[in-house]
Amino acid sequence: MKLLMESWRQYLKEVQEIQKEVDMSFLTEPEEYRPPGGVWDDDYDEDEGTPVPYEEIQAIIDGNQYLKGKITASEETVYDLGDKYFLMSGVSHIAERHKDRCFPGSLFLKGDDEVKDAVLNIVRGMSPEAGKVLAVPSGIDGLGMERLVKATPEEIEEFEDYDMGRGVTVKIKKEGSDPGEVTDKLTVIAPSIGDAGGKPVLSLVTAFPGFMGTGKGDEEEGVEGDVEIKDRADFTKYGYYFLVPEDC
Repeated sequence: MKLLMESWRQYLKEVQEIQKEVDMSFLTEPEEYRPPGGVWDDDYDEDEGTPVPYEEIQAIIDGNQYLKGKITASEETVYDLGDKYFLMSGVSHIAERHKDRCFPGSLFLKGDDEVKDAVLNIVRGMSPEAGKVLAVPSGIDGLGMERLVKATPEEIEEFEDYDMGRGVTVKIKKEGSDPGEVTDKLTVIAPSIGDAGGKPVLSLVTAFPGFMGTGKGDEEEGVEGDVEIKDRADFTKYGYYFLVPEDC
């Protein structure tokens, strides 16, 4: 018995020494703890035990002229992100638009799964009221290629015109074989389309690498900086042009 007690005391002493050297705080962090800049795994349910109101979300979809008949609320399309629900049927249609190297615009360099992860990473941190975020880190290195460049209207006046259709013309500059700047930043547009289960429902409209202006400038108010470009027709007006490969 004496030998057993001595062994037990020695064990407790060793445990105490280990606890002094190792940060054990993760065992006692409150449930709302989030690692700084961390991202939860897709399988983590931030409201575990609370059923997702698929019927309510479907009713919102059916009442939306842009979504009705195009998407069904299900486990595959609705993501419970704690303070919001996020509706996303997939990213293939979005990613496909940004894979044509000769079309003026940013390019995705990663596959659909990584693009989807990037979108989810960003929407998790979005304010439900924001509706969009411009060029924020996605957590996916080498996600895309930014090919939009800011100059001045005068500098790009003689650049080549590119007809994008629907009466929109932008300026392009052919340069090298793979021009642009690799980026992990992503712009996401996902406005709220209603509320279900007491939480806003955000729906993905589009996402693309890089930005359409930083949104930090305002010419009318005399504030220096880039303006957010909301209409492709305004690219040239504000001195933006696109880089494309020389063989295009």
